[in-house]
Amino acid sequence: MSVAVLTNWVFNWLVVFLFPWMMGNYGGTFTYGFLGIMNVILLIFAIRYLPETKGKTLEEIEMIWQPKE
Repeated sequence: MSVAVLTNWVFNWLVVFLFPWMMGNYGGTFTYGFLGIMNVILLIFAIRYLPETKGKTLEEIEMIWQPKE
């Protein structure tokens, strides 16, 4: 969980840090377009590669992440 929280904070900081620079150098159309495209790519990644864990017990979630032998 700590890795997920750290990653979230790092990328939140990166967006907040780069947003004014991108708006100043590239304008609103490019900046919002870039961020929108990145959101679509990450949504596809999440749907395709991350399993749903809602309603599952901790033991069931552990079984999902066990390496296949």
